[in-house]
Amino acid sequence: MAEQPVPVAAAAARPRVLVAGVVMRRRKPMLDKAAAVLAAGGSAVLVAADGGPPAHVPDGVEVIDLSWFEARVPGRLVASRPWKAIRGWLMWQALRRSLDAVRVDELDMVLLVDIQSWPVAWQLNRRNPRVVIGWDVPDELFTQHGRMPPPPPASLPDPTAATS
Repeated sequence: MAEQPVPVAAAAARPRVLVAGVVMRRRKPMLDKAAAVLAAGGSAVLVAADGGPPAHVPDGVEVIDLSWFEARVPGRLVASRPWKAIRGWLMWQALRRSLDAVRVDELDMVLLVDIQSWPVAWQLNRRNPRVVIGWDVPDELFTQHGRMPPPPPASLPDPTAATS
């Protein structure tokens, strides 16, 4: 009687990238990079505080919504300059409750959307020193996990070129 293969637990999709996009504006380019990670066989998670499914999130990107945290705070305070100054740190405090969903041990990179993303990135790097923090996903992140880097984006046509 032939031996049956032993099922192997599915390996985590790597690289795993977190988009620290608490602020909505300027988030689309980072989500495009997360979509490229997904297309290359990796996984991606977005940390957001939109209060519902954020618009324009590529299929397959996991979303951790932190809007519940801000909903507890009076609207006048949330609109204040002091709140904006400490919002990144407070969002980290809220994200700490969802670290199981982040899967910090599997995390390879944090993509920064803006300055309010720094506390999240820094704290995740403290918990996993392998985490790279940056504005772009380096090709080495793919090759170290045995994956091909995604192709560069298609170049835009030259507007000065004559058409025939």
